[in-house]
Amino acid sequence: MKEEGRNPSVKTVIGIFMALFYFGLGILLTFTSVFESFFGRNVFSIIVGILFIAYSIFRGYRAIKG
Repeated sequence: MKEEGRNPSVKTVIGIFMALFYFGLGILLTFTSVFESFFGRNVFSIIVGILFIAYSIFRGYRAIKG
């Protein structure tokens, strides 16, 4: 029998990595000036950053929940 919970699947690991990637990108867009040359420092970059953070939380939940 396969033991549940011992080894995370590749899908779970990639899902968690992508959630962390989207979270980091959201933080960079919202709170820093790293992408200022692309978007400028306006409301659009803050909204996109917040959307990335929200999506990362959703994606992380789905990766962990299965």
